[in-house]
Amino acid sequence: MQLSILTTFLILEFLCLTTLFGLVGYANPNTYRSALLEDGLASGLEMSASPIPVVWTARATTTTLYLTLSTFLLLVLQAILHILALYPPLLAAAATLVLAGVWLAVIAVFQVGTQGSVPWFLKHSCEHVFHRANYSSCRQAQAVLAVSVLLVAVYAGVVAWAAWVVFAGRRRGRGAKGKEVEGAQMEERVGTAETADSGVGLREV
Repeated sequence: MQLSILTTFLILEFLCLTTLFGLVGYANPNTYRSALLEDGLASGLEMSASPIPVVWTARATTTTLYLTLSTFLLLVLQAILHILALYPPLLAAAATLVLAGVWLAVIAVFQVGTQGSVPWFLKHSCEHVFHRANYSSCRQAQAVLAVSVLLVAVYAGVVAWAAWVVFAGRRRGRGAKGKEVEGAQMEERVGTAETADSGVGLREV
């Protein structure tokens, strides 16, 4: 049961990463970001482009792409360890927490930005594009954030599953230990009773 659940999470992570690789690989380094920035300025949804926020730079797309590739390599390593039964829940939780933290930082800095630099396509519908030709690019930019958040949700599921497995294992361990103690006490009482019966029989003889 545990192995099948972790396998499901690894498959979901693989699907998220391959989708991100396609989206970010196409966007890198600046396939449509400048066009979307100019579109936002033309429509009035972006107030100013000076100085250019980091979310509008090629660095934002490149960072997400490099992180996607690195995470994919780590996924391969996790899958190998899982197949070899060398990937216990605690190790899975620790590795996933690190990955989730890194992805949250990248999402906050390079995809969403601060309050004053949130891209217009994350605050408004793509129906507000000034140039209709930028509609598909807007949807792709939104999809990058959506899949990134979904990936973090998968990581949260892995951590929750690992915590449940560890907690359930400890609970079963305490239950088994309690049963062993009860069994030992029962054997001790039976032995005491047998000893007492033997003593009574000797006195009667």
